[in-house]
Amino acid sequence: TWDDLGIITLTFKNKTIYRGVYFRGHLQYGWIVSGDVQDSDFLEDNRTLEFSRSNNNADDGDTKDASAGIGYQFNFGTGMFGLAPLAGYSYHVQNLKMTDGNQTLSFSGGPPLGPFSGLDSTYEAEWKGPWVGLDIIFRSPHKKSHRNDFELGLGFEYHWADYNAEANWNLRTDFAHPKSFEHDADGNGLVVSADWNIFFTKSWALNMNANYQTWDTDSGLDRTFFADGTSLDTRLNDVDWDSFAIMLGVMYRF
Repeated sequence: TWDDLGIITLTFKNKTIYRGVYFRGHLQYGWIVSGDVQDSDFLEDNRTLEFSRSNNNADDGDTKDASAGIGYQFNFGTGMFGLAPLAGYSYHVQNLKMTDGNQTLSFSGGPPLGPFSGLDSTYEAEWKGPWVGLDIIFRSPHKKSHRNDFELGLGFEYHWADYNAEANWNLRTDFAHPKSFEHDADGNGLVVSADWNIFFTKSWALNMNANYQTWDTDSGLDRTFFADGTSLDTRLNDVDWDSFAIMLGVMYRF
């Protein structure tokens, strides 16, 4: 379980409207700079009878996101209001790491073992699939100076996701390396975003954006690979991903 990940992101976005055809897309790369991760083992199903727990550092890794959608924009009120139904495809990767191990619940059930060295485990998760959405746009009345012009936008997307993940638990000598286990499941996601563009020249604008995402999967497959070449399939209960982002940037309008 990765919690409170702090991620610095660089994003490139494009929105093109030509004769009503509406296209938007983005590419984003993120550097994980802070966070915590807990790794627990259980004796019984559904995360019961925990017998081992470590609380570790998660301040490394990266994220990658790409999305594109196309639709048609309907304008109302001399162009001040716009609605654009969209369909698209997105791809998201979280390359997560665990370092600086600290055992807080021991295998024997006795006193915690404390810090241990050598932890450098990885978990790379991938979400990809189609989506449908709706963009709502409000534009301020046009001014000759173009100063104080602004645009407000709201975006809603519903995603269908194919979820896959691979992990390398580097200190587990009974597991295979570099792939110790893999996850496979079907899921869905909801993305809500808000944009505010404030134009300080005819073409240049300050862009402020807030984005919330919540994703989860159905039950799926958890396949563990052992050092002796065998593997074991068990049920993956589910995977949950929630994130909130605030971004500040500049926009150029052609």
